[in-house]
This record gives sequence, structure tokens and C-alpha cells, in this order.
Amino acid sequence: MEGINRSYLIAVLGGKGGVGKSLISTNLARSFLRDTKRPVLLIDADPDTCGDQGIMLGLKSKRTIADVSKFTGKITPAILKEFIATHSTGISYIPFVDKISEYSSITPGDIKRILEG
Repeated sequence: MEGINRSYLIAVLGGKGGVGKSLISTNLARSFLRDTKRPVLLIDADPDTCGDQGIMLGLKSKRTIADVSKFTGKITPAILKEFIATHSTGISYIPFVDKISEYSSITPGDIKRILEG
């Protein structure tokens, strides 16, 4: 369908720590950006690491998905951009949380609202 903006959500999962999820997802993000020339947003949702993607990219996140979930207005791409850090390669990055204890404050409805923004 012409004129429709498509987005893809790809999850990289592993059964335990140390299997390479962060490395694979970072390289996937770089590959998608290089091959598609379209924006890529890398969300680090690993509860055990809370931000390893930022370390791998050399980025300190502005805020987290937990912070975005507290935003009461309509979440637009322009609003979301205020919460996201961008790497020199063009990959955008946001961690899910800063602390494991913040996970319980985010609901599936919050995630849906953010991703639809």
C-alpha cells in the first residue's frame, strides 16, 4: 500500500544472561539502519541489565520508557524524541527502566500507548 508508513517490532530474547542479546540487537539495529536508511529505535527491555545497550552504544539515555509512561498528554513522535538519545550512527535508543523496581509501574496499556505514538 502506497503512502503507508510501516514499522516493525523485533524482539531479541534469550533464556539466560550472557547469551548475546545485547550484541545481537545492537548489530541488528545497525544493519537495519544501514540497509533501510529508515529510523531505528532500540529499546533495552532486559530487566537484568537495565541499560547495557546504552553502554554498548556509548550513550547516556535522557530518560526511560518508565518516564514516558508517566507522560499524561498525547504521545507524538515529537514528544517521544525528547525522551530518546541518538547515537552518531543514527540509531535512537531508550532503556525500559533505570532500576529493576520500576518494571512493575509500567502496564501493557502504557507500552501500547507509547508504541502507537
